[in-house]
Amino acid sequence: MRSIANSTFSISGKKDISSHPTQAKEKSFYAEAVGPNWYELIHNTEKRMRLYSPSERSKYPTFTDAGPPEELSALEGDVYVDPLTEIEKVTSLILSSNLPIPAFLRRRGILLGRVGRYDEAMSDLMRALQFDPFHSDALWHRHQLYLRLGDTDRALKDLDGITDTNKSHYGAFLAKARIYEELTAEERNSGLPLELPTLGLIKLAIVNFSQLIRLKPEDAEGYYHRACLFEAENEMVYANEDFRMVRQLDPTNEHAIHNLAVYSFQRQLWDDGIQAFTKLIKLNPENGQAYLYRGRANAYLAKWDEALRDLTLAIQLAPDRADVFFYRGCLLRDRNKRKAIEDLSVSVLLDDGPTNSEAFFQRAMLYYKLKKYELAVIDYLTVVELDSSKALAWLNLGILYMRFFNDYFKALDCFDKAILHDPIQIKAFLCRGDLLQILHSEFSDEFADMIGTPDKKRRTKANAVTVNYLDRAIRDYSKAMHLCPSDYLLYLYRGKLLLKQGRMKDATYDFYSAFELNPGIAKTFMQRALVLSFQRKYPQIIDEFHERVKRERIEDPSLYVLVAKARIKVGDNEGAIRDLAKALEFSRIKDPQIYLQKGICFENIKDYVNASSEFTKCIALDANFAKAYYHRGVCKLHEGNSKGAADLDMAIKLDPKYFDAYLSRGSYNQSKGQYAEGIEDCNSALKLEPTSIRAHLLRGACNCKIHQYGLAISDFTRAIHLDKGDAENALLDLYAARDNFPGDARLHGLLALCLQKVGRTDESLEAFTSSIRVNQTLIEAYLGRGNVYSSIGACEAANRRDYARVIHMYPTCTEAYVNMAYTLQMEGRYQKARHSAWDLFARAIAVSPGCTPALEGRAVINFIMRNYFGALMDISKAIEITPNNAEYLTNRAVIYAALNDRVKSLNDNKLAIQLDPHYALAYFNIANLYFSQSRWEAALLYYNKALEIDPDDDAAILNRGITKAQLNDTNGALDDLHMAEIMNPQSVEVFFNRAQLFQKLGKFDQADHDYSMVLKLSPHDDVAYKHRGTVYVTGFIICSV
Repeated sequence: MRSIANSTFSISGKKDISSHPTQAKEKSFYAEAVGPNWYELIHNTEKRMRLYSPSERSKYPTFTDAGPPEELSALEGDVYVDPLTEIEKVTSLILSSNLPIPAFLRRRGILLGRVGRYDEAMSDLMRALQFDPFHSDALWHRHQLYLRLGDTDRALKDLDGITDTNKSHYGAFLAKARIYEELTAEERNSGLPLELPTLGLIKLAIVNFSQLIRLKPEDAEGYYHRACLFEAENEMVYANEDFRMVRQLDPTNEHAIHNLAVYSFQRQLWDDGIQAFTKLIKLNPENGQAYLYRGRANAYLAKWDEALRDLTLAIQLAPDRADVFFYRGCLLRDRNKRKAIEDLSVSVLLDDGPTNSEAFFQRAMLYYKLKKYELAVIDYLTVVELDSSKALAWLNLGILYMRFFNDYFKALDCFDKAILHDPIQIKAFLCRGDLLQILHSEFSDEFADMIGTPDKKRRTKANAVTVNYLDRAIRDYSKAMHLCPSDYLLYLYRGKLLLKQGRMKDATYDFYSAFELNPGIAKTFMQRALVLSFQRKYPQIIDEFHERVKRERIEDPSLYVLVAKARIKVGDNEGAIRDLAKALEFSRIKDPQIYLQKGICFENIKDYVNASSEFTKCIALDANFAKAYYHRGVCKLHEGNSKGAADLDMAIKLDPKYFDAYLSRGSYNQSKGQYAEGIEDCNSALKLEPTSIRAHLLRGACNCKIHQYGLAISDFTRAIHLDKGDAENALLDLYAARDNFPGDARLHGLLALCLQKVGRTDESLEAFTSSIRVNQTLIEAYLGRGNVYSSIGACEAANRRDYARVIHMYPTCTEAYVNMAYTLQMEGRYQKARHSAWDLFARAIAVSPGCTPALEGRAVINFIMRNYFGALMDISKAIEITPNNAEYLTNRAVIYAALNDRVKSLNDNKLAIQLDPHYALAYFNIANLYFSQSRWEAALLYYNKALEIDPDDDAAILNRGITKAQLNDTNGALDDLHMAEIMNPQSVEVFFNRAQLFQKLGKFDQADHDYSMVLKLSPHDDVAYKHRGTVYVTGFIICSV
């Protein structure tokens, strides 16, 4: 279509009017309609008759609807005027005038438009507006001609001219609003997200409809259209308010009623929604969507018959819609399973895509209820194929594999995926916990560790972490408890597993928590007594038992035994003996447990003779009762009868996992001076309970007696770390030992070492000094004090006072040379001083060629001084002596890297990882090797492994950030560099590399800031000056452009 801008419109004063029709044919722009008929969209006659009053139709006329004749005559002054006659009349007036008269031109243009001569009409209106550009009638009719041409921009410009000068021109505001609305109609109806230009047009339409509402607040049409536009913008608050006004002004508006119905449905206002949908159905009985929604609302209210009727009608009205069959199938799940499967099958037949995956899921649940497990599995597999994030489908699939197909590893994989997609689903943790229990019973722990370990890390012989199925099950129950800490059953489940592992203390705590959450678990008095026993509420057991005795005669021996145990716990051993006598009286058979508890009572009151007698009776009834042998052995030892040791031996023979028996026998051996046997018993006890403070203390005492002070210190330190609250007691024991043996310099030194371990350095120095006073030739005391001085930074004191004195007294003491060398190395003194660190390491090696700490130390100094060959010789010698030292291998790998032998460097680092898979430095060094070769993916992998082991390694985080930048992972790189800055805010490398990344991304302000930080930390960095200058220039050029 030609543009108006490229056309000329003129009417010659001498041209005959009869020639106009011919000219219209020749110059007509309306021979073919191209694109939408904008004039009909905006000024459709039927819409005008509905929206305008008769007077408004005449007030805002169009070419096809000038208004009712009576209204038109009132405006134009004649009852009826023939347009052609009027055109000739006005033409005569124009021709007779020497000057153009805008009114005549405007009048003729309007009349020409009414008779369909639009080119001539446009020419007249254009000339009229040249002389009177703000006349609203001319603009109003010209915009109609532009609409006929499809030029909405010019039409809107004319309408803007009207509304700028006349804020009450209802027709202009309506036309503008409708044009903007139609311009956005296609995109609004597409269902796709709206583009920004479209949103802008919607805003303009809303503004104009708001003007219409201002002019005619009682007209529902403006509210309705504005509500639809608000709905398209997802401004539902405003839309709902406008729809409310529409319903109030026009109760038959279906869209407004539908909005109310859906609004009520979405907010679960079922009764209101049903009423609204019912009204909608009355207005349009063929509205299948209304039947569907009303049926669903009735189902939520458990009105099954009404719901079924509505859904059936919805299917009849729309038999090709998958969702109506789906909802009816869901409704029939419990009433008619086979019909429900039929409906769901039709639903998936109509739509088998991801949007209808729920139909497969519901059908799978029905197959499960009908025990068609194979079909259920097929449907669940379809669900997870369509929507892999549906956690409930993974969970149900795992249950099927676990319960009916015994495919435990597939089930485990399904439970893992269910938890991955829904980490807060308690049922998934419980099911996986149950499955892991099954695997624990089906397979050995070794097989479980090999296959079932979740992190799949390699294990080593020296440093292995056993993760079996039972441990994982406990972790799953623990996670479920974190998600729902008020469910007492979870505590009972975990407590049961802990009992299986023999962790009685933890299990008791879980049972205690469960009973606290639900005291109603116990029904009988015996059950309640057991609950109270787990809760350690022993006085309450005794009180309730007394109340029960007052009301009835009790002849249950097990109840008497339980109450007796409660009395033992509260220290009422005499009362416990009376209750146990009652238990013997009412017991039909002789129960060894009664005699055992009775013996314990006598043992507690130190009546060892009667206690031994009761334990003997117990053993006579059950010769394999290890606990009876143990207690009898303890009693005999208290009596001074050495045969008690034989009873302890028998108890251990009957029960090799009897912790108390090992500990008691170890204590006995220690008292008899049999320290080696005592240490062996403590070792056996610690295998059973590695966290036993008593066992560590006892073994430490035995090591003291045989002058193994280093081992003793380790035991005492371990005991302190296991229970910080017991540290003072351990130190008090050592203080007491020192006071009892003030002439034993080693005890003074042992106390000093213990004080050093707990961080009390001043007291440690005093203790070492007192040890030296007692024995001025004890080299361990000098070395220990020197180590304390070094740890607090007093290297000169350590060197001159202690290490040098040891070397003077014992020139062959390699420890003194090595320690003194390390202190000099800390000061940076390698070869400048007389006694340089290198010389001291060399002297230690001369004294003992196999001294690996000296070889390693000298290798490090050689490396620092760039004597790489000498460093390689020393570290290789150290590795030859101790080939399984991962640290030495890593050091040699660094030396190989400095010699550019990357193959050997890589091999040494990998060998170090084989020896110690948790050695972060080896992973870091491998990553650096790959980094230097620009193998970024491999470098990133090893940096990640290094940081898994040591998350606080700022160098690894920095290098990983640089690697990610090379891989174009800019967000990850910035995250790592930000973290490196937090961990080491004085690192020049962090700021420099981040500045380069910012510069690459075009973020010149941030780059300038980081380069400035580099220069602040390192003022003489010429490269940073150069880069910052580049940033200045580039940023200035961009700003100028």
